[in-house]
Amino acid sequence: WLSRYLRGNLRDETLQPREGGQMEALKIMDVAEDEDLLNIATWEEKGTKQWCKLDLPGPGDFSALLKSTTGNDNGARCNGGACGDITSDRRWHPAGVAKVFYTAHHAVDPAETRKYIKALKEKQLSGQLPPPILFKGTFYTSGEELKEAHPE
Repeated sequence: WLSRYLRGNLRDETLQPREGGQMEALKIMDVAEDEDLLNIATWEEKGTKQWCKLDLPGPGDFSALLKSTTGNDNGARCNGGACGDITSDRRWHPAGVAKVFYTAHHAVDPAETRKYIKALKEKQLSGQLPPPILFKGTFYTSGEELKEAHPE
C-alpha cells in the first residue's frame, strides 16, 4: 500500500476529497515530509496509527545532555544547551512535549553525528550523562517518573 502513495508522489497525483467534501482534495506532491506522507497513506487505507513527528529536531538538541553538569540522577536539572521542550500543540500537548534522547531527526552529516556519539559515550562512561527524558528543564529516567511528576 505504501508504494501506491510513493508512486502518487512521484506522479504528482491528487487524492479525492473525503468526508463529503469537508476534507479537500490533496496533491500528494504537496506533502513535504516523509512522516506526513506515512500518516496520509495510513489514513487513506482506513488505518488508525499516526506516525509520531515529535522527535528531536536534530543532533544539536543533544547539547542539553552534553552541556548539563548535573549527573545521571532522576530529577537532575538541565543547565546548559537546548533545555527547552518540543513546541506545544494546542489540542494534544498544550504544555509542550518532552524531549526523549533515543533518536534524532535530520542526522544527515556523518562527521557531526560521529562527534555527538563520541561525546555522549564519553559522558556516559564518566557517569555524568543525564537521564534520557527532558521536560520542563528536568531529566527523568522513565516515562513513569515523568508522568508521576507531570500527571497532566
